[in-house]
Amino acid sequence: MKIMVVGSNGALGSELLLQLKKQNNFEVIPITRKDMDLCGSFQDIEKFIKTKSPHLIINCAAFLGIENCYKNTNDALLINTFFPNKLYCISKQLGIKVIQISTECVFSCDNENISNNENTNTNPQTTYGVTKNLGECVPNKNFIVIRLPLLFGPTNKNQIVKKLI
Repeated sequence: MKIMVVGSNGALGSELLLQLKKQNNFEVIPITRKDMDLCGSFQDIEKFIKTKSPHLIINCAAFLGIENCYKNTNDALLINTFFPNKLYCISKQLGIKVIQISTECVFSCDNENISNNENTNTNPQTTYGVTKNLGECVPNKNFIVIRLPLLFGPTNKNQIVKKLI
């Protein structure tokens, strides 16, 4: 099985690559923004994906940071919203499965006692959360959304937890 990991040089993508490469039953295709223009046209992205012929795409690419997304809303929309929507359409056309990595920031975080799950209504309070929420599309047999909380680990050097440690 060929697995394309988009955002393969980020914290999650690089750790995912390490874990997938430990398995001998996958051909892993690491993709960075230098390899594929995430802001490119639908046709260009579709053509690029066709040349790689993956069975599965895991999209770890994101425009991060609450303040950064607020100040650079256009860039956040291009990466967090429009690119996943292009992947959604391509997955439907080509029958390629896509796992879209999203964030718990799609939920309102005004109550610490709330336990969010897949049935909880989204209510993002930041530009980052809004753009990620708009990039979640409609889950179907080819497009799966996974929402992650704050990441922690050896590849996550820029997160607040790593800085505090």
